[in-house]
Amino acid sequence: MAVGKGRSAASLVLAILASVALLGALATDYASRALFDSDNFANRAAVALEDDALDAEIGRRVTDDLILNAERNLIGARPVIEQVVSSVVGTGAFQSLFRGAVRDVHRSIFSGDQNTVTLTIADLGATIRGAVQAINPKLAKKIPGGSDIEVLQSDPPDVLVD
Repeated sequence: MAVGKGRSAASLVLAILASVALLGALATDYASRALFDSDNFANRAAVALEDDALDAEIGRRVTDDLILNAERNLIGARPVIEQVVSSVVGTGAFQSLFRGAVRDVHRSIFSGDQNTVTLTIADLGATIRGAVQAINPKLAKKIPGGSDIEVLQSDPPDVLVD
């Protein structure tokens, strides 16, 4: 009888260890796909653009960057530009630009060759300029057309840098 109880206990311990190992493998697989794969990470970030609060924040930051980088003073046109930018943020064209920028940031973080992280959306100035053109052609000429827009600049977490 003692041998039977020992086998039952050993079987239970092995079943628990197998369950823990399976959960660990599943968590590792999920992290591998969701966190460490640049394309999947960028796709998840692009889905976040469906949140209106995020659209508004990106619109504000893009407008700020456009106004700061413009050769002429665009402060008076800020409401118009911000409205156009907010409408552009919801388009497929912006999502594609955003996805590419997030993918580049993700790769730079995990390759470890950068000390800072900058989310820059390439050629967004041209996209916004084209959208403003339909509303106000004079204002569109003041917007830098080929500019890359810096949405976020930050230091990566120390854990990633190390």
